[in-house]
Amino acid sequence: MDRSAPSFRPRADIYLAPFALVLLAATTARAAVITVEPDDYPAGTALTSVSPYVTLMTLDSNDEPVPLFVVTSDTGDSATRDLSPTGSLVFSHVGIPFFNTIRKLQADFNGRTSSVSIAFAGGSPFDPETARLEVYDEAGTLLDVDVSSPTGWGVFETLSVARPRADIARAVIYSGQNEFGRFDALAFETPVPEPSGLLAALLPSTALLARRRRARAQA
Repeated sequence: MDRSAPSFRPRADIYLAPFALVLLAATTARAAVITVEPDDYPAGTALTSVSPYVTLMTLDSNDEPVPLFVVTSDTGDSATRDLSPTGSLVFSHVGIPFFNTIRKLQADFNGRTSSVSIAFAGGSPFDPETARLEVYDEAGTLLDVDVSSPTGWGVFETLSVARPRADIARAVIYSGQNEFGRFDALAFETPVPEPSGLLAALLPSTALLARRRRARAQA
């Protein structure tokens, strides 16, 4: 081999550029809307992992998961008023068809999404109720909040948050202290993989390509 010839130094940017474009497209593209609808399942069905795109769980007042309080579908109506925004079933936990500051509904997305919405119904015949939809990134930083107007008994409203890019890792939904808000029809855009996970999956292919190029240059 001619040692005077310049050595082959593969440029990482050449190999990473196509993958960077894939990564950019994955994190900015708008996707289909996924809906988790309690009415699609018999009452009492565990909804924890009915969708591969999200895990549903109950949080306590300290925002800690309560594994025993599995999120299920359940009847949301009262004896005299329709309290189910999109049918007859709502999100529930241990037979309780409402979420408030003591027990919150969390949606933990498999990746990151750019929009989240959920239907809400006031659940008390005595006073208007207020619901909150909070969205967080993967580090637990609060990104945005949507708060309902004071909502009457059986009056429906949709809470929603839309972001300019897919950075929502989880959502937390609940009504106020000592309130009985019903929640239904969780909808979100299809989550995309975390950039770190996608890059980790692509790097072995990049390294293999670089080795092949180097071997050909040295032949």
